[in-house]
Amino acid sequence: MTELKPCPFCNGGGIAHRVPTGWRVSCSQCAWPSADTEAEAIAVWNTRPSVESIRTAKEALRRSQQGWENAVEMGLLPPRHWETANNLSNDCLQALAVLEKE
Repeated sequence: MTELKPCPFCNGGGIAHRVPTGWRVSCSQCAWPSADTEAEAIAVWNTRPSVESIRTAKEALRRSQQGWENAVEMGLLPPRHWETANNLSNDCLQALAVLEKE
């Protein structure tokens, strides 16, 4: 069997297992699409995004994080939405931290 790379999002270990629709490789924190064969499931898991797509994702996350932060700081959102906006901003920063490892 092909060795599984660490999870591309949390660096956890992957496990290949049979599901009713085929095969799935998953992590305790992530879910990946089913495949028809174990080899396809492993190939999907082991595939990594291109450098260009990672760069694009980083830029989008930075803009989004800054937008949520600005919306709160500039009073563009009602106070009842500040916590949600701050949570979304933090989610962007966490995703960005994962991508910075790539």
